[in-house]
Amino acid sequence: MLGYTMVHSGTIGECIHAYQRYYATVCSGYDIRLSRQGSEAVLTLSLEELSYPPSRHCVDDMVSSLVHIMIRLSGRAIEFSRITLMHPEPDSGDEYRKVLGVQPEFNKEHTSLYFPQKVLEYPVLYADVRLAGWFEERTSDVLLKLKAGRHFTDELTRWIMEQLRVSLPSISDAAAYFHMSTRTLQAKLQQENTTYTRLLNDIRKELALRYLKEPEQSIADIAYLLHFSEDSAFQHAFKKWTGLAPGQYRTIGAK
Repeated sequence: MLGYTMVHSGTIGECIHAYQRYYATVCSGYDIRLSRQGSEAVLTLSLEELSYPPSRHCVDDMVSSLVHIMIRLSGRAIEFSRITLMHPEPDSGDEYRKVLGVQPEFNKEHTSLYFPQKVLEYPVLYADVRLAGWFEERTSDVLLKLKAGRHFTDELTRWIMEQLRVSLPSISDAAAYFHMSTRTLQAKLQQENTTYTRLLNDIRKELALRYLKEPEQSIADIAYLLHFSEDSAFQHAFKKWTGLAPGQYRTIGAK
């Protein structure tokens, strides 16, 4: 729904505002901020709501998506005067210019895209204003349902992320932290169509997929970070999640 809402926005500026309002329908923890500095507009990727440090690849994907959304929806070449990234420059730093059209600056305080303010007024190709309101209403409904339906699950997810930095939290640990019995915790999760085991496995899977995109992390390192008793236990769990061994997944991703 978010994609349709953006496609039928009248201008790139309206498209960005739709992205800001409804991005939580596809991913949580991020925030896109639009500001103005002189004759330039600045899009800043805020990660303040995340309880874990995002991988470089995740941030790069977000920045690349924003660049290409603006170019494709406007059908125009957009010259970004600057792109700043918070993470250090990787060995493949020269490849960024090919993807983004400009060489980014690394190790900066914020992850931001700088471009002329006039870009915000560029019309979106093939936008149909008659459909814009309908799609925005549907997207808003989805967002409200997500906020209402997964409130406790989101809180618990953030807490589990924090705990995984030091240990593998049990359902008893979670119940004690949230001042409820394990039965009450299970009931609250059931109301949101999940279980503690499923949620914990989903989080470990997501982190495993993220870590495998980082060449500096060995399979043994990832097993340790996710608190598996041994490498083979991680290998078995990952194959159950994805149908592939961790090494196979990493090889395919590298290609």
